Amino acid sequence: MIALPHVTITPKGDDGGQLVVSGLVSGIGSGDVTATLKIQRSDGSGSSQTSQSRSLSVAPGSRGVVASTQLSVKDDFTLNATLTLTLGDATIGVTNTTLTNRPD
Repeated sequence: MIALPHVTITPKGDDGGQLVVSGLVSGIGSGDVTATLKIQRSDGSGSSQTSQSRSLSVAPGSRGVVASTQLSVKDDFTLNATLTLTLGDATIGVTNTTLTNRPD
């Protein structure tokens, strides 16, 4: 294994209506990987999906941003972010983060 995938979801602003989703890659070896961040969001007004991909050169201790996206969310939502790392045709790492907010 030459890299580890990470997904972060952080609030932006005081009202909690904006989230920033970022895909990051940490190098633990040396080489070139392709990282693909897929984000799915659904709430009362519908759903959306986006995907961003890029190639990265990694080295031990390196950290790179694949993509960062700001999303608007309502009180009742589900957000799923998956970051997949590939080396050639082989998948070498996957992380999946799901955030759900259901009002009481």
